[in-house]
Amino acid sequence: MKPSFIHSTYYPHIDGLRALAVLPVLFYHMNAAFCSGGFAGVDIFFVISGYLITHNILKDLGKGTFHIANFYDRRIRRIIPAYTFLIVSVLIAAPFFYYTDMIRTIGDTALSSTFFASNFYFYFNLNYFTFDGEPNPFLNLWSLSVEEQFYIFLPIVLWLGFKFFKKGLLALLCVGAFVSFGVTAYALLNSMFVTSSFYLLPFRAWELLAGSLLAYTAPLSANQKVNIFTKSLALLTVVALFASYYTLTKYDAFPGLNALPFVLAGVILIKFGAHGPAGAFLTSRPIVFVGKISYSLYLWHWPIIIFWKYVCYGVLTPLDYALIFALSMLMAILSWRFVELPVRKSKTWTKKRSFILLATTTLVILCIFAVYRTTDSFKNYLHTQTRAVKYQRGIEHLPIDEREPVNGFIIEKTFMGDRSKPATVLLIGDSHAEVFPPAFDEILREKKLCAIYIRNYTKNLTGVDYLRGTQIGVKGQDTETLMRWIAAQPHIKTVILAARWAVLTKLTGYSIHEGGRASLRVQGGDLPTLDLFELGLTRTCKLLHAAGKDVILLTSLPELKYHLPIFKQRALIFETDIEIGMTKKDYIDRQQEALAVLEKIEKAGYAKTIPVHNE
Repeated sequence: MKPSFIHSTYYPHIDGLRALAVLPVLFYHMNAAFCSGGFAGVDIFFVISGYLITHNILKDLGKGTFHIANFYDRRIRRIIPAYTFLIVSVLIAAPFFYYTDMIRTIGDTALSSTFFASNFYFYFNLNYFTFDGEPNPFLNLWSLSVEEQFYIFLPIVLWLGFKFFKKGLLALLCVGAFVSFGVTAYALLNSMFVTSSFYLLPFRAWELLAGSLLAYTAPLSANQKVNIFTKSLALLTVVALFASYYTLTKYDAFPGLNALPFVLAGVILIKFGAHGPAGAFLTSRPIVFVGKISYSLYLWHWPIIIFWKYVCYGVLTPLDYALIFALSMLMAILSWRFVELPVRKSKTWTKKRSFILLATTTLVILCIFAVYRTTDSFKNYLHTQTRAVKYQRGIEHLPIDEREPVNGFIIEKTFMGDRSKPATVLLIGDSHAEVFPPAFDEILREKKLCAIYIRNYTKNLTGVDYLRGTQIGVKGQDTETLMRWIAAQPHIKTVILAARWAVLTKLTGYSIHEGGRASLRVQGGDLPTLDLFELGLTRTCKLLHAAGKDVILLTSLPELKYHLPIFKQRALIFETDIEIGMTKKDYIDRQQEALAVLEKIEKAGYAKTIPVHNE
């Protein structure tokens, strides 16, 4: 029997499933604590999109009415109005809030988004989980770029397959899905292509193809069989989906195997989610309504969150979260009602008007981008007071004096002090070590001494890998190679090790601009983080001490709550002044585990600790 709530090809439970995709994304973006795995809602969207688009293409092919121009006419009417409305709105608003560098970045991202290439832009410029600095208000558009790139190929493949090798088309889709999934899973299990796997179509195609395969092999029908098994399966899938949203975190390798539960849930709920308790939930009026506005809600929620957090310096109250949610819903409803529906539901709309709309909206965005470029992102027109803020890393004015190849990589050296003297001291570490060379250079010149700063980024943990998210930042083997090279240098008598030690014990940054999480790993073992930190640093000090070096451990520098140049420019724009540093108590609380390890190494006689934080 045909269910009463199904009319033509509209299935309300699919809108309900859209709600279960977009709301977790919204909650995650507001605060990861609200839904730790909410970002996986995008994967549900991929499955739904793959199913619906493939189903419509196959239906037209079966009737003999498929035409590529008609396909893109529907895509333009569905995607472009709300999409370009959002982009233009952000481009108009951004110059009033942001400083020049960020305005320039927003303009560049808008350009890439206009041509559905923003996933490539972010692949080259921004890790979704570990970004530092200001989040980009167009970041959420990466997924739409992936989809539209997929729909460059899918209609052509289906049309050719239907016409020339219909019997082999299913096998082709299966191979494509399995190859894409296999490559992604293998890459992430081996910490390879982490950013590529997240942003790029070849690593995401299997999720869209999962929906395509469902449409090809078992599409929805008015008379499909319903029994206690299918109802129970759908209910269990809804429960499992909610559980998955709260067990997955941004620190897990993703997509790959961790995306599989969400993709399978999407397939199962498209097929069986219209009936039973799951169907009652998915077809309830509030859930269906959220599903109807889900596209506009997905578009608008992220820029609203970003602008709101930007104005509030990232510190939000419960009222802020409530207002963000309300404003996101309001903008989604307005966009859906007055931007999406008039174009999608128009009975007088023509194919010609679709392509004129596409050309016009593209031209409008290009014109705004041209204004951005010709005014150098309004550099001399808006917020001119921020031009006084300069950002320079401490070692930028010091040259790389020497490069030496060692076991497959290049050691970069900067000499500090009197370069006519032999270097007897060596400094090495991460970005926090970069603070010291300018001062060391000046002091050593006065004392007519020379030292070397090794510019290769390292955490000084021999044999222990340092990861940001799932991506290897420093290989423990590379650190060991560096330390053995240092140990073999006869003229080096003293080795100074500096690093941001607390990141290696707390695994998180102190600044609110740091979105990522660190982790430590050792081959062939599974030790607690603090043990791995102690193991790696002790190995380093022991190795150097055994080579006759005097090892000095510098305690960490105090950290700032905000990225200083970003904060200063924002404070000038909004004429605000808030605390950005940390108290000594905060410093000790953050550093206490690291300080205990440094003290332990000193007591063992392998190194001497020099505190840089004492008043």
